[in-house]
Amino acid sequence: MDNTADPVRPLIREQWRNPASVFVFPSDIAASLWLGEALEITGASTLAAERFIAWDRFKEEAVRAEVEGKSPVSAVVRKLWARALAEANAEAAEKTGTPLLASLIPAEYSSEGNLFASWIARILPQLGLWEIKHARALERGRSGRIPLGSDPSSDGENRDLSFVKHRYEAFLEREKLFEPSWQRPPLKDGGKRYFIFFPEAVEDFGEYAPLFSASPFITLVSQPKNETPRTIRFFENTREEIRDAALSIEALLIGD
Repeated sequence: MDNTADPVRPLIREQWRNPASVFVFPSDIAASLWLGEALEITGASTLAAERFIAWDRFKEEAVRAEVEGKSPVSAVVRKLWARALAEANAEAAEKTGTPLLASLIPAEYSSEGNLFASWIARILPQLGLWEIKHARALERGRSGRIPLGSDPSSDGENRDLSFVKHRYEAFLEREKLFEPSWQRPPLKDGGKRYFIFFPEAVEDFGEYAPLFSASPFITLVSQPKNETPRTIRFFENTREEIRDAALSIEALLIGD
């Protein structure tokens, strides 16, 4: 196997003797496989399994320490919460004639609010930053530094965003969850040195990136760009494609 573009092995060789070094991989399977590989790389008879961990475990160790007693909210929970909000909005519109939201879900579409639920779920992580910017805009308005009639608090979208932010925040508090992207850097240094491999393969990495940029004990290790031209293969059917993929994976595992 060609290891010239492999960033993992050199770093393991360099850091394995340091018990504070922890290697973070996108999944449990990857972490487990690299733990086994590390024994061969280093020649060590044993290595602590807790030094080869998955991304989700890392979030619990490094980020949850900042929000004691709470767990990071997942994308699935955000979607479920957004759907519940859309349903509550539709119910309010039907019973009272006044929906909870006037801009994020236009009143005329309140009965079809689930169409907007996925979009609302995607903006939830951004509401922490929105609130900070909105507060600054309000302050500029009170100090007369924005034009008359441009009061951001009077904007329907801002009112909706504020409503969603506080309702979502209450839900997180009630369920002992926290929104990772709302946390303020830097993270607390607990003495460990984390090496996060292939962050580009982690779905929710972007939500945590601002925390890591100000944390010197976290190092991001990306896959080097491969300038070698790639061949695109086409298959007659799914069966052939699956067979080819299985054989390719087998070749990688046995080091062919």
